[in-house]
Amino acid sequence: MVDGIVQGSLKTNHDLKVGPKAKIKAEVGANNLFLAGEIKGNIKIKEKTQLTSTAKIFGNLETKTLSVEEGAILNGKCIMISEPQSIPETKKQVK
Repeated sequence: MVDGIVQGSLKTNHDLKVGPKAKIKAEVGANNLFLAGEIKGNIKIKEKTQLTSTAKIFGNLETKTLSVEEGAILNGKCIMISEPQSIPETKKQVK
């Protein structure tokens, strides 16, 4: 849980909750993200990102699932990642 100011790098293998008064200027990485505050920097989330109406992102976001409330700001590129898919093998006939 972040309710203050963070600068630098913020990475965890757990969930990250950012309160409405929080201001983060960092590269962010977490399992899940609940954002009510502001992040300036690129973000990589393994699973789900939830943006409340007060959320602000100034940077690129990479996540599997995204939920955005009306009023949230996302100024950057959003990349939706998915599970790696297996490529079906093709059989070649030799004559």
